[in-house]
Amino acid sequence: MKNDLRIRLAGTAGFVLAASLATLLLAQPAAPAFAGIFSDHAVLQRGEALTVWGRAAPRDSA
Repeated sequence: MKNDLRIRLAGTAGFVLAASLATLLLAQPAAPAFAGIFSDHAVLQRGEALTVWGRAAPRDSA
């Protein structure tokens, strides 16, 4: 009886580990997304510093 439980737990743990690993390996990082104010036809001043903000994964750059 105890051996059956151990085998079940080992099988479940192996499945969870394999599923987690597959998720990490197959996950595609999201592309950086600029804030809504930056869109097509935006007018920016040439030669001036510009602060741009939005969302991205840590250490991600476009």
